[in-house]
Amino acid sequence: MTITKSLTIDGGGGQVASVLVLGTNGIVVAAGPTDVVTLRNLRINGIVSGANGGIDGIHYTSAGDLHVENCYIFGFKGDGIKVGTTAAGALFVTDTFLTNNKNGIEIAPSASNARSTLVRVQAQGNSQDGFLLDPSNAAGASTIISDSSAAGNSAGIAVTGGKLFLGNSVVTKNNLGVSITGGSVLSYKTNIIDGNSGGDGTPLPSTPLN
Repeated sequence: MTITKSLTIDGGGGQVASVLVLGTNGIVVAAGPTDVVTLRNLRINGIVSGANGGIDGIHYTSAGDLHVENCYIFGFKGDGIKVGTTAAGALFVTDTFLTNNKNGIEIAPSASNARSTLVRVQAQGNSQDGFLLDPSNAAGASTIISDSSAAGNSAGIAVTGGKLFLGNSVVTKNNLGVSITGGSVLSYKTNIIDGNSGGDGTPLPSTPLN
């Protein structure tokens, strides 16, 4: 499915709508610069077990805003959600669970102004990273992760560029807690980063709450 204009897809409060994907992306968002796309109450299944399994659950290439709300995205050999925007855009993810993908969410825009806000998002049991911040335009990408968790991944959070604001979140029981090889990270006192089997990772700069 490819979305090219403002659109809301809502599976209903019982989360009865689902997308089953083989050999391609589940939903591609390729809308206009002022368009707003909302994906709500969906189960997106990539059937990761075979070579023909799904690539990315949601692949965001363009749109003014993309909202992902109360979704369950699993079984993709790529990313549960992939941000690959080439122009300004914004991703908002709330109350969403990502598991058994390669990366739970990969934020890898080349845009000069790309913003992402992840609230109450759980990335668990992904083979690589729970949250991967990998923008090619490092100075132009900022991400907020709040009230979220990363557990059972290879790395809970990996940052190679951009700016991350991390608050009120839990990173535990990953092979590595947090990996920072570029960009900047502000970690607030409300985080729990502990109990990762291979170490909790890069020491985070602590910013006190005001």
